[in-house]
Amino acid sequence: MNKMWITIPYSVELTDANVWQNQDDRTYYICRGHYLLFDRQISCPIATGEKISQTITPNHVMQERLVQIEQEYSIINVEETIKEILTSNETIVQTMSSLSSELKVPEIIRLGQAVKFNATEKLSQALHSTSKHQASQTSRVTTTFSSKYQISPTEKDRKLVFSYGFQRRAYDVYLVFIDYLKITYERSILGMRKKINKYPKPTTSRHSNIYPVKAPLGSIQYWQLIPDLQVIDAENYKLEVEDPYEMTVHPIERIRKPAVDYPRGEPTLYQISRAAFPFKWVDRKGPWTRDELSQIEFDEAAREGTWWFFQHGPGKKKKQKSHKTAA
Repeated sequence: MNKMWITIPYSVELTDANVWQNQDDRTYYICRGHYLLFDRQISCPIATGEKISQTITPNHVMQERLVQIEQEYSIINVEETIKEILTSNETIVQTMSSLSSELKVPEIIRLGQAVKFNATEKLSQALHSTSKHQASQTSRVTTTFSSKYQISPTEKDRKLVFSYGFQRRAYDVYLVFIDYLKITYERSILGMRKKINKYPKPTTSRHSNIYPVKAPLGSIQYWQLIPDLQVIDAENYKLEVEDPYEMTVHPIERIRKPAVDYPRGEPTLYQISRAAFPFKWVDRKGPWTRDELSQIEFDEAAREGTWWFFQHGPGKKKKQKSHKTAA
């Protein structure tokens, strides 16, 4: 059984501070969902798809035949389609956003059980709200389909159909855990420039901003094309897979308890925040210049009457400049 991690929002997106939720221009927070997908085969017979070719067997001949047919075909990119389902479902996006809001207060180290239960219920209902999905991510490949079949000398004018074959598979989707982070720019008591603070603060080598969920959300079933041709008597042929790109959502048959392991190669929010947020508030990217941000800090310190800022800090130079200008 294969398994795959999907983390939403994606790490690359979060390197842009504008993607983070903001309380004001000095406070930002984010909550990510870490989904684990278990790929499994469903116990059911191979289903027949569209006809590729057909033939009539020769009379009074005993032989084994090998048929090979090269075809170009569109293959579902199941993983990318599931990512799209998780990122485009409005309820899922809103639920994760509300979790982010719950965790924006630094004192909140863990979510209440009621909040967790309501959130997972909403996520599960959102996934099941549309029972059928059309695979939006496909790729064209050229594949050789083959099969062996026997011809009996007693058979006469036997008509055979060669068709695609499909195996039913499923991805069981779990929200294993969430991680969250709050970014603030704060000035110390002494009145130095506003510098970055991250909550919760990492205290040990373990991730202090992870909250386990381990919630089963649903099973997304799909058709997997197999390379074996289906050889069927023409009179018995029946199209069983009318839409090979259709994916359906069902309850998970056997619930697992996945371990809360950080996905290999996935950067932490602490690491991502280094790219999104500079150490000093005045160095932030945005529609301001550094001088404009410095002036905002200067004005705030002037209003608050911060002594250290003007006597020894960055405000000292500005104060000296203003005196020279006045002279």
